[in-house]
Amino acid sequence: MASCYDDKGNYTYQEVNTLDVSLNKVYSVRLDKDTTVTIIPQLSQSLQENEDNLEYTWLHSTTNHNFYGHGKFDTVGLEQNLNFHIDPEAKNLAYAHYFRLNVYDRITDIEYPVNTTIELIKPYVGSWMILHRKNGQTELGSVEYIGETSSYRKMLIMKKPEKDLPENRRL
Repeated sequence: MASCYDDKGNYTYQEVNTLDVSLNKVYSVRLDKDTTVTIIPQLSQSLQENEDNLEYTWLHSTTNHNFYGHGKFDTVGLEQNLNFHIDPEAKNLAYAHYFRLNVYDRITDIEYPVNTTIELIKPYVGSWMILHRKNGQTELGSVEYIGETSSYRKMLIMKKPEKDLPENRRL
């Protein structure tokens, strides 16, 4: 056991700027067209009024969040907000994109890493297809879940089903 016998306890403490960075854990995106996903982090600092002291680096991988372990990652942004382009026709389209936002405070020389994921949802996979009549017309729609949110999409409206469908197929 060790101690400082001459410790007088007369220290001068100085407050240090701390940073809180928050992102959603997962951003779920319906993959039905060429799109750009924008991620806007929420930032707050304990001592600084503006963000002039901060630098941003967005890392991207399709493997996992262990960026430095597997080494298969790219730098995809140097701004606070990320604009990530997704092309559904891409040859090697991945359905999970892993990101790390590193926010570096130049004053304290501290880096704050935060992970997030963009999850691509294939249209109509796991959705409910609903055929129903409404105001004299037949409609076909789908209810799907994108993340925690459900949505209804009309797919087809038949105004005169008696002409559009054979007798044995009508509602």
